[in-house]
Amino acid sequence: MGTIVASVGLDAYRYTARSVLAGSIGLCVLLLTGVYLVARAVVGRACRPVGEMSTRAAQWSEHGTAHRFGTDGHLTELANLAGNVFHELRTPLARITAETDWLTARPRNVVDRRTSHEAIAAAAAQMQRICEALLSEARTRTDPVPGRCSVGDVARTLAERSSQEQPEALLVTVVGDGATAGVSAALLERIFTPLLDNARRFAVRRIAVECEWQPGKVLLAVVDDGCGVPEGVGEAVFEAGRRAHPGDGHDGAGLGLPLARRLARTAGGDITLAPSLEGARFVVSLPAG
Repeated sequence: MGTIVASVGLDAYRYTARSVLAGSIGLCVLLLTGVYLVARAVVGRACRPVGEMSTRAAQWSEHGTAHRFGTDGHLTELANLAGNVFHELRTPLARITAETDWLTARPRNVVDRRTSHEAIAAAAAQMQRICEALLSEARTRTDPVPGRCSVGDVARTLAERSSQEQPEALLVTVVGDGATAGVSAALLERIFTPLLDNARRFAVRRIAVECEWQPGKVLLAVVDDGCGVPEGVGEAVFEAGRRAHPGDGHDGAGLGLPLARRLARTAGGDITLAPSLEGARFVVSLPAG
């Protein structure tokens, strides 16, 4: 006996294949849905504090300004500080923008590129000094423990640094020693730097720093033999945006001296313009250490 297979029905196999495919698709959909739900729950729980902080910040920005900063003049002080930051940072930012546009306008040679890079680096360093000065003021306001430093040592350090940075500039002579101020060395540097920059800008033959101790305070005088402060300006040189010599080619915004005085007064001292037979004489008074 023998069996001859004339045809084979594949319906059962096709049904099984379709069932397996449908089951696989359904399993994938369920798996993806589960993964999505779990991931959404985990991410939502992780981002919930951020959302709460954003909502609270938005509410405080709209309604809680007085609660955060008080109503006794702090808002005016913050507005003035923001204005000072804007005006002082505007010049270096404009310099960086101009140099960048000049570089990208057309191909430049190696010397031109190096000059632009140096100008951009100098503007960025100026911005950094401005921000550090404002941060120093904020830290001085909130830090209940004053620092201590030798006025003569800080003055000599800055004088040596300026001589290294600008070898062609006049040497700075430091007179006096032994005076200890009740501020940190970093804060004294930021108070002293604008005064030294002004002296280097206008001095003809001599720049001197005179250190003196008096009961309860120390005095630091920066003296130069330049053109001095015009009679019509006087104490107005400490006003934000006011420059004694607008046509001197200096690209500052007239905020170096106001910021220095602000830092000195925050530390319990002051900066005054003292009478001088020639040039300018700025005197920094600080509490003794």
